[in-house]
Amino acid sequence: MIHWISAALLLAVAGLAHGQVYKCVDAGGRTTYQQEPCAKTEKGARVDLQTDNGSTRDSAALEAQWAAASKQGQVLAGMPKRYVQAAYGTPVEVRGGSTTDRVSEVWVFRAPSGGRRVGFLDGRVAYDRPDEGSVAPPTPEEIADTSSRRDASPNVLARRAIAPGRDCGGVINDAGRPDRSEGIQSPSQGPGGTMIMTPGMRHIYDDDGSAPPHAMAFTCVNGLVTDVERPAR
Repeated sequence: MIHWISAALLLAVAGLAHGQVYKCVDAGGRTTYQQEPCAKTEKGARVDLQTDNGSTRDSAALEAQWAAASKQGQVLAGMPKRYVQAAYGTPVEVRGGSTTDRVSEVWVFRAPSGGRRVGFLDGRVAYDRPDEGSVAPPTPEEIADTSSRRDASPNVLARRAIAPGRDCGGVINDAGRPDRSEGIQSPSQGPGGTMIMTPGMRHIYDDDGSAPPHAMAFTCVNGLVTDVERPAR
């Protein structure tokens, strides 16, 4: 969903340590940042902006939200430029916005998975969408930059470390919610060496952390990982 920022963010002025900006969400889920309080029909709260050596910074809670999203390679409406670069890397093109875009600046990115175009209004993300004009293939440096950021993702690292004997709750907490899960009956050794069928769960991730990504699965029985399925490489 494209979120539009309908008003300019309040810039810090000389002699002031804080600015007042309101983050408002209307009934359609659209987020705006504005200087005036939110309308009665909107949900919202004041966002405190602080200056830091001449640059505007958000509250600690928003800074933490931006940082967490950028580490996952996500760009959110209202996000400052520094976190966009942390999420997507260095843009291959920076251009001025247009009246059609309703933004003041546009960054264009290329990646193996496709191009992205991010529009900014007063240094904040107004939209993030696929760049249909990015037809040139990414350079080796761009591929390496994308791969290194993806390889450092906590979820990717956790999925690579899934192994039999681990606690299933801990695996899911570290690796993220599975894309699909299904109930199964798993054979196990019962009393006297007889084989019995024990109920379990098979969890599937569409992205195992490899490049290109492949699906992987692991089976949980009695709260422990009993089997891990990975594609042959």
